[in-house]
Amino acid sequence: MMPDLQRVGGVTEFARVGALAASFDLPISSHLFPEMSLQLLSHVPTAHSLEYMDWFAPLYEGKIELADGVARIPDAPGWGMSLDRDAVSRYAL
Repeated sequence: MMPDLQRVGGVTEFARVGALAASFDLPISSHLFPEMSLQLLSHVPTAHSLEYMDWFAPLYEGKIELADGVARIPDAPGWGMSLDRDAVSRYAL
């Protein structure tokens, strides 16, 4: 299974998909939005992989740390990643 955080209906629905996958012992991977999906996958026992596309990385102050193909789960509050307000403001309408 490969839920997309935006299209599946947000955090709650992503968690429900993860629980359903785990109940059937099915692997789950994320689709896009790695900065937020990483946190969600960390709670799914059958998590398989984090799809990592750096498209939105410039909007964040920190970056996902990768070592030997494994993403480190941030331990900062909230999502563990802070938005770069200057970068975000460049895209404001």
